Amino acid sequence: MAYSEKINKLLTEASRLYALKDYENSCSKYGEACELYNEVNGKDDADLLFLYGKSLFQYGVSRSEVFGGVGGDAEGEEEEEVEEEEEELGKGKGEGKGKGKSQGKVQGGDRETEVTADNSGNFQFSEGAPLAEEEEEEEEGEEEEEEEAKELARDREEKEKDSTEDAKEVQESKEEDEPGDFEFAWEILDMTRSLFEHQLEELEKQKSPSLIPQEMPFLSSDDENSSNEYIKTLKKLSETYDILGEVSLEAENFKQSAADLEKSLGLRKKLYPSNSKLISESHYKLSLALEFCIDDPQSRPRAAKEMQNALLIVKNQKEKDDDLIADLEARLKDLEKDPEEELKAEKEIIMKNLLGESASNVSGSSQAQQKQQKIPTGVNDLTSMVKKRKNVANNGGIKKKTR
Repeated sequence: MAYSEKINKLLTEASRLYALKDYENSCSKYGEACELYNEVNGKDDADLLFLYGKSLFQYGVSRSEVFGGVGGDAEGEEEEEVEEEEEELGKGKGEGKGKGKSQGKVQGGDRETEVTADNSGNFQFSEGAPLAEEEEEEEEGEEEEEEEAKELARDREEKEKDSTEDAKEVQESKEEDEPGDFEFAWEILDMTRSLFEHQLEELEKQKSPSLIPQEMPFLSSDDENSSNEYIKTLKKLSETYDILGEVSLEAENFKQSAADLEKSLGLRKKLYPSNSKLISESHYKLSLALEFCIDDPQSRPRAAKEMQNALLIVKNQKEKDDDLIADLEARLKDLEKDPEEELKAEKEIIMKNLLGESASNVSGSSQAQQKQQKIPTGVNDLTSMVKKRKNVANNGGIKKKTR
């Protein structure tokens, strides 16, 4: 479809940004193009919406990959600040207590004599203040220390509370933002799907043999381009369903993902030959979605079947990818395992290990008891059986024999 010069300029810039993986600005340009088209024509354009939705999806993926570990550094810095405050407070408490000295007090009458031992071990006597005044000063000092400790504890609790609240807000923001990106992308792409399906319905109403091919597949290869409007629209719809499935897969809406990917697979089978890489890709993606539909007991066998179909197509291609084949075979092997039997086998291994350790402990204990029973009672005291070693003079020693 021909667009205005302004829309074409926006599309060129958006495509350039998309190629540079600047998805945020790419979304902005595509969105502006969609809005401008709607203002001029009074309706939405499916092709523009598809490009916009695809860019939104990639933007959501890029954002979900960079999230994680937020708030950890801030908490660490606050903990270091609290530790520094505690150290400073400890230094303040320790001042004036006589470094390198030991102190004691001798009480006599109503006065008190302080006895101090310095590093050299000499004692110094000094007469202190009256005992009553000294006790009052000590009580005041203790009250000040307690007040400082309480204040420090309050400050620490407030900082920890603020840090926890900040981390919680970041996590909530993360959880709200990620699904929002995918949800918005899905809504735009679902509008695209609706428009393409409406176009197909209008084309089918014409019932023209030249417009709608009678033989399938409609294309001879994945790379073939057709000028047939019906085939072009069908191809666009298959791509729309495919990316809708990917969006739901990323958003962990596996049931919806499986439904959309199955639709895409059905359309691609009409379009492409049986050895198509696109069909193999659809089988693979559908298998991934079905694997996680755990509510449906038939989903796992279906996932294995789809993986097997993907593997067969890859093996039958002219240019074989050995690494891809090995990966698909490993995935198929995992899917074919019975999850209940696998869980049962794991439990048996755990029980055997536990029982083995228990038996080993019991065996070791019984062997130790048997050894203790075999020891003669009269050999408990070995002092009488040990000959005393002769003392060797310091200036003598043992002389080596000379050859």
